[in-house]
Amino acid sequence: MIKSLIVLGLVLPIRAQITFSEIMYNPGSSEFHDEFIELYNTSDSTVDLGGWTVGDSSSFDTVIDAGQGTVFLPGTFAVILDGSYRGNSSRYDNIIPPEALIVTIDGNAFLSNGLTNSSPKTLLLKNGNGQVISRYRYETGYEEDHSAEKMVLERENSPDNWGPSLVAGGTPGQRNSISPYDFDLSVKERPVSWSPYLIRIQNSLSVNFYIFNTGLRPFRETVRIRAAFLHPVSETVFDELRRPPEPGDSLLLGFEHIFKRGGRFILRIFLSSDEDENPLNDTLDVEINVLDTDAGFSINEIKFLTRQDEPEWIEILNTGAFRGTLYGWALADMRDTARVDTLVFIDPGQYKLFAANRTVAAFYGIEDSLIIPLKNWPILNNGGDIVYLLDPLERWVEQVPYTTEWLEGREDGKPSLERINSSLDARFARSWGPSTAPEGATPARQNSIFSQPASAGKGSLTVSPDPFSPDNDGFEDYCLISFELPVNSAHARLRIYDLRGRMVRSINEDFFTGRNQTMVWDGRNDEERLLPMGIYIVYLQIIDDRGGVIARYKKSITLARQVD
Repeated sequence: MIKSLIVLGLVLPIRAQITFSEIMYNPGSSEFHDEFIELYNTSDSTVDLGGWTVGDSSSFDTVIDAGQGTVFLPGTFAVILDGSYRGNSSRYDNIIPPEALIVTIDGNAFLSNGLTNSSPKTLLLKNGNGQVISRYRYETGYEEDHSAEKMVLERENSPDNWGPSLVAGGTPGQRNSISPYDFDLSVKERPVSWSPYLIRIQNSLSVNFYIFNTGLRPFRETVRIRAAFLHPVSETVFDELRRPPEPGDSLLLGFEHIFKRGGRFILRIFLSSDEDENPLNDTLDVEINVLDTDAGFSINEIKFLTRQDEPEWIEILNTGAFRGTLYGWALADMRDTARVDTLVFIDPGQYKLFAANRTVAAFYGIEDSLIIPLKNWPILNNGGDIVYLLDPLERWVEQVPYTTEWLEGREDGKPSLERINSSLDARFARSWGPSTAPEGATPARQNSIFSQPASAGKGSLTVSPDPFSPDNDGFEDYCLISFELPVNSAHARLRIYDLRGRMVRSINEDFFTGRNQTMVWDGRNDEERLLPMGIYIVYLQIIDDRGGVIARYKKSITLARQVD
């Protein structure tokens, strides 16, 4: 173990260079059995590790035979396993190569209680004479199951010569994952950059990336460099053969690209070279989010109260002027986020439903193609929740903080929550109301309470035909009562009075309606008896209990009989 070096006639003893090379202080499997310390013999001498010790300033463990002896060959690794590894774990049995020496310690755990993973620790390696051969103060805070590895084994144990393993479980008995190779190109030394940062379709995007030579020797051949978008469709955007940079240098490359659709794209940059010895840094994936120009996606209807076996769903409407894709967008509530991971196109004016599955089609007789199942569906709270529409940049585009009160007391019928108009702010109750459709919802079609924004103070009431003759002859048997409200939604009362001011028919005492509505009167009273000929008054009362506005409308109508 001792060599001699002649310097100016002097004979100086020097120790064989044994160094710490890897420390697994926080294994992801069992901290009780899977810690290890790795050594490397950088000299050309064979060393017997029997009787050597490893520890800190106060506690040492003796290295002992684990079945292979204790002879440590030059240019090889030795792995000191935890004393309780045998019989309790097999994690490294197929990882440590046969040329590496496996030894253990005379105790059940390093330093009695194991290697600390909460604070830095200085480890000492002593030979059989008690001389310190190697010393290293390892840092904590690395990702679990990633060991501390030495980069250049022949250099000293300075902090800048150590780092976290690139491989989960470490590299016991083999080349460290962060040690430099003779031939090694990398695309991971610097992040990909692009301009402009906010990307929209049909705009030119400039992408730049670097190729680094992190190896020790220059390459002799060209390397193939490619870049391609993998999702949602495969498209190669860069493919060239280049001369690699010299060791320690880099090569700046780039390309221009125009996106034809929006969404979340995965760009992969990868290298191909027969000389490259390290494949771990030859590939780099980057997520790029592209926004549709004038994307007009809106939350239009929410089904949070459901009948038996009916799934919840959220309807999205494209109010924009262009066909758009929701790939990369997400629906979320206060707990979960469900991201669209398929190409989902919505044409202008088209509706699509998002749900946990497609079973909603059976409830309303709509096409399966209009339903988009989402993984990790956010279960909507019946009492109230906040629904978010998030764009690919994780920004909320709309949010709906609904409660059951938004259903205007109609929750027993389990109607959907419909938006009156997409131009109205989705955060306010006055922009929403319960569906008035007979089936309780309007999936994939215009909402039952939809109306164009109205100006306060304007409204109308019309009746036709006037006169009408309910005599069952198939001609003008019914009176159609149509109205336009001065507000976007309201409760309404519709009654019929005779000329003496007596109410003869209550068509509807309290119903929620959008701005436009049409109802029917058959000429009968509340007892279903046909009323006599004469002039009657159609009386409509509008109560906007959100804003406190009350409006009244009257219109006369003549009930007649056919003359023989």
